Amino acid sequence: VERWLQANPGPALAPILAALAPARAAPSERTAAREALRAARPEARLSMLEDVLAREIGAVVRLDPRRIEREAPLGSLGLDSLLALEIRNRLEAALGVRLRATVAFSHPTLAALARHLAGEMSLVEPAAAPSAEVQAIRGLSDRDMEALLARELEELERDRP
Repeated sequence: VERWLQANPGPALAPILAALAPARAAPSERTAAREALRAARPEARLSMLEDVLAREIGAVVRLDPRRIEREAPLGSLGLDSLLALEIRNRLEAALGVRLRATVAFSHPTLAALARHLAGEMSLVEPAAAPSAEVQAIRGLSDRDMEALLARELEELERDRP
């Protein structure tokens, strides 16, 4: 029963199952990771989230979280559909978010999953909108871009001693 409750923390919180899990965590304890992430400096959040993910994934695949590489495919850890569901369930409970069953397959590395969740949880600052100059350059055709580059190179040559 204890392993099932760990693998399925969402359903395990149902009042009808209270007798099976008398020492279950209070809601504030379950989402401590989420609160810590929100309280952290913005530049530290992604790294902290990766640590949370490594801990949860490591618990599921029974591997020391320090051995999980950021860019290694989760499939290389033996991830299958049942383990992916268990990871999803643990992440939902730890972070207080709803996730698709396929989240571990859609974002197949620790780093990719962290970036996705950081966006879902609004932990990262949105990228700044491109400047008007950048937008204008993006709108140029290849021919116009080549002409602009040629003019810039000519100006650099003229200014050269």
